[in-house]
Amino acid sequence: MDIPLKGDTAPIRSLQLNGLGVAAVEILREQALIEEDKWEYLINAYAGNPLWL
Repeated sequence: MDIPLKGDTAPIRSLQLNGLGVAAVEILREQALIEEDKWEYLINAYAGNPLWL
């Protein structure tokens, strides 16, 4: 018997996160990074992870 591990009544739940969006830019701005043309690269390289940014 296969029991699904993910679902509304299953023991495991998941949540799709789509990154920080505008908040990632604000993190970089607050750190006073001056090369704005490279911010998108950094955000993508670190997958929008706020701890890495």
